[in-house]
Amino acid sequence: MTIITRRALAGAALALPALHGARAQAIRTARIIIGFPPGGLTDGQARLLAQKLQGSYAQNVVVENKPGASGRLALEAVKAGEPDGSVMVFTPTDHVAIFPHLYPGTLRYDPFVDLKPVSMLSLFYMGLSTGPMVPAKTLAEFIAWGRNQPSIPFGNPGAGTLPHFLGIQFAKATGLNLTAVAYRGDGPAVQDCLGGQIPLTSNSMPAIAPFLTGSALKPLATTAPRRLLEAPDLPTIAEAGFPALAYSGGGCLMLPGRTPAHLVNALDQAIAGIARSADTLTSLNRFGVVPSYMNSATVTKWLRDEHAKWGPIVESSGFRPTD
Repeated sequence: MTIITRRALAGAALALPALHGARAQAIRTARIIIGFPPGGLTDGQARLLAQKLQGSYAQNVVVENKPGASGRLALEAVKAGEPDGSVMVFTPTDHVAIFPHLYPGTLRYDPFVDLKPVSMLSLFYMGLSTGPMVPAKTLAEFIAWGRNQPSIPFGNPGAGTLPHFLGIQFAKATGLNLTAVAYRGDGPAVQDCLGGQIPLTSNSMPAIAPFLTGSALKPLATTAPRRLLEAPDLPTIAEAGFPALAYSGGGCLMLPGRTPAHLVNALDQAIAGIARSADTLTSLNRFGVVPSYMNSATVTKWLRDEHAKWGPIVESSGFRPTD
C-alpha cells in the first residue's frame, strides 16, 4: 500500500503552477493568425502580442497573415487548428458580432462554438471625414451640402465592416443618398478622400489620427464617447446629434473552441500581464486604440451582447454581401 503524506501533498500542490508554466514553455512555436495583410492596426497589435508572448508563453511566437474573404479565412483556420494553445487568431470583433448576421447559413464558423474568446486587448472607434472637394468643415455643413447632391460616394475599409455600417446608418439617419465604395483597408479610402476622389470616408480613428491637423482631410465627428485629447475640437457623433451611431469595436484573441479551459486560462493570464504593462499601454496608445483588457468571461459576454445588438441593425440596413 502506498502512503501519501501531507508533506507530499503540499509539495504536489506547490508544483502545479510550475507544471502549468512548463506546459506553456513546451509549446515550441505558437501562431497568431490574422485575416489581413502585413501593416495596419490588426497586424500591429498581433505583432506586439507575439513579441510579448515569446519566451514566456511559447519558445517562439509568429504572426501568420492569412488575408481573404474579408478576414474570415483566419477564423476558419483557427477553428480547424489543434486545441493545444499553439494556434490562435487576433481579430476585429466585427467577425464575431456582425459577420454571423451578414452570412447566415454560409459562414463557416460559429464564433461561440468553433472559437473560444480568450482576451480583449483594445477598443477602437470610428470617424467620418471629408476632403478638399467639399466646402463643409462640420458634420452639419456636410449634411446641408449633401442634401443637394444626387449621390454621395463614401469610402470604407471593406464591405460589412463597422465603418461600412456607420456610413449606412448615417445615411438612414440623415436621408442622404450615400453609396458605399469598399476599399482594401482604411489607407486607400483615406488617401482617395484626401486626393478629392470621394467626398466622404468612414474609417477607424487610428487611420484618421495622422491627419487630424495640418492636412486636407477634415474629420467631422468621432464615435468615441468623449472628445479626443489630441483633437479637442472634433465633436463626438453624439454631440453632433446622432447618439445611436456611437459604435465601437475591439481587438480580440481567440483559440479553437475545443481548447481545454486550463489552456484558455493560461493564455488569458499571460495576456493580462502583458496588457497591464506600461510599455504595452504606450504602444496601444501609439496605435490609436484604447487599451481595454477584458478576461475570457467578460469578453465572451461583451461579444454576445454586441452580437445581439447588431442583428437588427444588419437586418434593417438591407445590406447583403456578394462574396
